[in-house]
Amino acid sequence: MAKEKREMPLSRESKNQKRSPSKNQKKKKNTAPLEESTPKKAAQAAKTKTAKKAASKKETAAKKESRASRKPAVNEAERSFSTAPRKQKNHRSTQGGGKKSKPQSPRHRFVDRNNLPDGKLRIIPLGGLNEIGKNMTVIEYENDIIIVDCGLGFPDEDMPGIDLVIPDISYLETNREKIRGIFLTHGHEDHIGAIPYVLRQINVPVYGTKLTLGIIKNKLQEHKLSEEPKLQCVKAGDVIRAGSLSVEFIHVNHSIADACALAVGTPLGTVVHTGDFKLDLTPIDGDVMDIPRLGELGRDGVLLLMCESTNAERPGSTPSEKKVGKSLEYIFNTNRDKRIVIATFSSNVHRVQQIIDTSVRHGRKVAVTGRSMLNIVGAAVELGYMTVPEGALIDISELRRYKPEELTLITTGSQGEPMSALYRMAFGEHS
Repeated sequence: MAKEKREMPLSRESKNQKRSPSKNQKKKKNTAPLEESTPKKAAQAAKTKTAKKAASKKETAAKKESRASRKPAVNEAERSFSTAPRKQKNHRSTQGGGKKSKPQSPRHRFVDRNNLPDGKLRIIPLGGLNEIGKNMTVIEYENDIIIVDCGLGFPDEDMPGIDLVIPDISYLETNREKIRGIFLTHGHEDHIGAIPYVLRQINVPVYGTKLTLGIIKNKLQEHKLSEEPKLQCVKAGDVIRAGSLSVEFIHVNHSIADACALAVGTPLGTVVHTGDFKLDLTPIDGDVMDIPRLGELGRDGVLLLMCESTNAERPGSTPSEKKVGKSLEYIFNTNRDKRIVIATFSSNVHRVQQIIDTSVRHGRKVAVTGRSMLNIVGAAVELGYMTVPEGALIDISELRRYKPEELTLITTGSQGEPMSALYRMAFGEHS
């Protein structure tokens, strides 16, 4: 019976039921296991996700540590200043209209205020503070001294028999072995006039721009020094190392060409000495003050700013030097039948250039008088800071050969100095 029962063929309906269960059966078969396993799988997935996040964080931290280990260690005590050159940028020339590459100076880095050296920084004004003239400032750190400017002053009424006043340099004579050099901002007498007298006592290197040193060379020819002066020519953008100090020259505008501010890098921070300057956006030579570089120094941090302040208490601003050209044109047009005498600072090369140019346009010859005027004009023409048409300049001894309306006379004495050429003319004492 059992055998027959096993071999009994199945009906078509029975086969279909066996092979394909009903929809309800499918639902029950598939749903029941899911209902039982969903909480377990969700918990397992959450655990897996948390583990992956933790592993990712560990991997990121490991990469950061690896990068940090490859970087060189920075000694904070050595971050006071750096002499690494900056990348050069192209600056547009204001005259030619093309692009001109201008060398950039090193930037001074931040100083770590929490890890400062133990040395002391001393700033000692030996002249030029609360007065006009004999500008001289000493910057000293440990065993290094630099001198900024070396000017003279003119005597007051209560100084009979005195021709010139120079700073007291007894402190410098006592510490001459520490002096690394004299750094000049520009070529005015109140900033360079005492150089021949100081070099007699302390013969140290003198750093200045081309026109400034050109004026000094003419002055030194009149003084016979026992030792050859050490004149070092620099240009705006140059940085000079001076022991533990560094000095960067930064171009500024002033009434004399080739003027510079100084950024002195010290282990305690940057000291900025502006020298004399003028914010002129339309200078005669087209070379605008390097305000961006001063902005960079301000952004990086300045320990001390020593700023020129003559007439700073007066409201308003100084007009551009180009405005003088319009005034000169008016003077020449309204005095066509007269001899014109113009007094100006001898060092104001750009103004003298404008007077010569205006005279040539009006068909006049130009004579120059005054000792300092002759020296500076001669140096400026020789070094290319002034251009004078051939035959425009005549010697003062030739004045009688020309009619008054054919002459312009440029002289010193704009401040009424008793021994100046203009003073002697006014009192009939000039040759």
